[in-house]
Amino acid sequence: MQRAGHVEAACDLTRLAGLHPAATLVGILNEEGDMARGNELHQFARRHGLKIGSVADLIHYRIRHEGTIARGGEYPLHTRHGVFQVVTYQDTYQGLLHLALVKGRVDSAQAILVRVQSNETLRDALGCEAEDGPRQWNLERSLARIAQAECGVVVLLAQQESAQAVIEQLRQRSAGKARPPQFAQRTLGVGAQILRDLNVRKMRLLSSPVPYKAVSGFDLEVLEFMPFQMPS
Repeated sequence: MQRAGHVEAACDLTRLAGLHPAATLVGILNEEGDMARGNELHQFARRHGLKIGSVADLIHYRIRHEGTIARGGEYPLHTRHGVFQVVTYQDTYQGLLHLALVKGRVDSAQAILVRVQSNETLRDALGCEAEDGPRQWNLERSLARIAQAECGVVVLLAQQESAQAVIEQLRQRSAGKARPPQFAQRTLGVGAQILRDLNVRKMRLLSSPVPYKAVSGFDLEVLEFMPFQMPS
């Protein structure tokens, strides 16, 4: 529910079975010596009488029976881009407070503009840009784009960047190195739970393409990735 990975899934399965949450992971190879995937794994399971499930299946089961966030209050927030409704979410696992800024009416049948991020000092507070790298969505640009569309959601996660991370970003910028867009998989489960609670199902994601693992387990679908482009 925090990071949608196979290691987490293996421990979840043993925990749900009432056992100690520890497991051994084994990779299955195909005839060519590569990792078996998809239909190859289904054929292997049928051949050996094994049960098979996916990380998405496990997430879907857990989200029906438990969760790691609790919805709090809802408040109007006046910004330079108009009024957004702010919905608070208490993280019952980490004790953090996450925010969702919502514009317009969210319809599960419609593709919604979505931005999921935590605050970064250089990108969001100082508005820094990489000299020779791709421009990024930051909080200001995301709010402006969603206000323009008159409908969308910005999920602001309370994941704190470390002092070392800020220093490393400063070093890279001073050396003229462009840092590629970052995406912490550990934040996927938190943001996905919030979006699902807000009735988001189909997303046009304000982001460069990232590996959104097992997002279908949260009943979410990314229809389009939208990297930031400077206005002409």
